[in-house]
Amino acid sequence: MRKIVFFGDSNTYGYEPSEVMPGRYPAEVRWVDRFAGQLGKEWQVISNGLNGRKIPDVRHTYQQEPVLRMIKEAGEAGILAVMLGTNDLVLTYTADAEVPIAKMNRFLAFVTEHMDPERLLIIAPVYIGSSNAGIQFLSDWYKESIKMNEGFRTLSAKYGNRFVDAGKWGIELAYDYVHFSSSGHLQFAEHILTYCLNSF
Repeated sequence: MRKIVFFGDSNTYGYEPSEVMPGRYPAEVRWVDRFAGQLGKEWQVISNGLNGRKIPDVRHTYQQEPVLRMIKEAGEAGILAVMLGTNDLVLTYTADAEVPIAKMNRFLAFVTEHMDPERLLIIAPVYIGSSNAGIQFLSDWYKESIKMNEGFRTLSAKYGNRFVDAGKWGIELAYDYVHFSSSGHLQFAEHILTYCLNSF
C-alpha cells in the first residue's frame, strides 16, 4: 500500500468561509477526501490541515516536533506533501514573499536532513487575492503569491524535492479570496489526482 500525508493549512483542513456560519466543508466536498476516494484502497491518504498554520519555524524545537511527526507518519516509503505559505502572506501587515521564502528555505533544509528529499512534495499554494478586484491589498497578495511560488520552485530544485505549482491551476476561491469555494475543492482534487497518478 502506498501512503501520502498532506501537511497544510485551512485549505487542506477544508475550512468553509461562510459569511453566515463559517465551519468545515463536508467530506464529500473537501479535496483531500475526494482525492482519497478516487485513489482506492491501494493508497493510504492522511490529512493534517490546521486553520492558520504557517510554515513551521524550525529554528524552534517546539515547531520541529509536528514536522518530525509527519515525517514519521509518512514512513520510509511514503510521500509527505506540504502546502503552506498562504498564512505567511495574509497574516502580516504587509505581504512580502521573501518572508515565506526564507522560512521555506530553513524548513526544506531541516526536512531533507530527516527524509529522502524525493519523497517530499512541495505544493505551492493557489494564488491568493486578485489582480483586478480594485483593492490594493488583494492585488498585493496576488503579486506576492506569484513571487512566493516561484521562490518555492527554486528551493525545491535546490533541495531535490518534488514540486507542483497549484497557483497555475485556476482554482476558484470563495468571497474572501483566500479559501477554496466548493467548486475549487473539486477542481483541486482533480488536479492533484492527475499529478499524483502521473508522478508516483
